[in-house]
Amino acid sequence: MQTRPDRRPSVCAAVPRTRIAGGALALWLVLALGAPRAAEASSFAGRVSLGPTYIQNDTADGRSDSSGPGVALQLDAGVQLWSPLVVHGTLLYDYSRWLEVDTVSGKHEGSMLGFGLGATVNVIGITLGAVAGGQFTSFPSADDPSSGPNGASLGPFLSLSAGYVWPLIDDFDVGLHGIFRVRESQDETNSVVYDPSGYHLGLVLSFGLEGEPLHGL
Repeated sequence: MQTRPDRRPSVCAAVPRTRIAGGALALWLVLALGAPRAAEASSFAGRVSLGPTYIQNDTADGRSDSSGPGVALQLDAGVQLWSPLVVHGTLLYDYSRWLEVDTVSGKHEGSMLGFGLGATVNVIGITLGAVAGGQFTSFPSADDPSSGPNGASLGPFLSLSAGYVWPLIDDFDVGLHGIFRVRESQDETNSVVYDPSGYHLGLVLSFGLEGEPLHGL
């Protein structure tokens, strides 16, 4: 008799991840729109980025590897430390409902929700950024993909970006960036070990607010 794997919900399943991302976006907008009015020289800097991405999941058993297109969301909120340098906290939410499992037909759901700390450098409009932190991955498994994605425990991630920004009005700008993320997790099952890892490769459009530098440079 085949033993079905335990399918525990992910650690953050009690709070839908889309609500977490939506709430964070609303908070970002309040800070971004309110910061310029709060003081004549605010050091708050923020950026919201959204665009298509490719998601690759690799699992320990090999049968549950999956890949497909998705949508990447990144919210940065921090301080303009020097004129070219922003240090920030970051929320990532990459989601797909079009993942194809290598050994199973059909398209399936998966996502990554991450929180981290990072920095972004802007030199004459050219931007380079890096963020590191922890993330929760949900991924389809070959055992029973129709019942929804499996949840994985907290694992590390690294996200890199490079792009260009154009000034709009006042301290606001718009940009285009390439992103690359890598992640690794241990799953929450006992009978089957998946230990999902993977990478995300995407292109995002961003809207940002530049703050007044805390230190001159």
